[in-house]
Amino acid sequence: MTSVHRDSQLFEKDVSFSGPVYLPPASVTNGMIVNDANNRIDAEKIVHRPDLHYSQADGVDVVSETRVLRVCRGDGVIKQVAVRPGVAPDGGDKQYTVDVQKVADGSNVGTSLLTGVVTITSADTDHTRQLGTLIASPVLEDGEAILVVITVSGATGDQGQGLSVTIGYEEQSAS
Repeated sequence: MTSVHRDSQLFEKDVSFSGPVYLPPASVTNGMIVNDANNRIDAEKIVHRPDLHYSQADGVDVVSETRVLRVCRGDGVIKQVAVRPGVAPDGGDKQYTVDVQKVADGSNVGTSLLTGVVTITSADTDHTRQLGTLIASPVLEDGEAILVVITVSGATGDQGQGLSVTIGYEEQSAS
């Protein structure tokens, strides 16, 4: 028999349920979760948010490079890509681009997660963050790799020096 309660209920002792409990979205807040919840909630039920970082040293010319930053351990989504030049290229036509790509497990061909690369030129301000524009569905699957691809170009002027890329990422642990 179903019991319906239309007003608030206060329970001063523990409550046990013999079946599943259905709660409305956003009804459990961070403050309601006990401090030792990691001992009670399995990792595969938690969304992990590791920021991924890539950098080239300040004081040294930015160089072309492709680097694997992560092999996904569950399904995930890129939430933000931020590029911060140390010193932007100066004069002439030197520039560099930053792309973030995913590569399927068993493949070596990347697919961009951005609508276009982030381009750093002499028109950009030193030490000023630029955000990449994500594709409509920047999702990744368990086993896919996340790459950062730096490409330098130009023949005149001074190349930029130092670079930092931060990728905001969320991942559901594989069960």
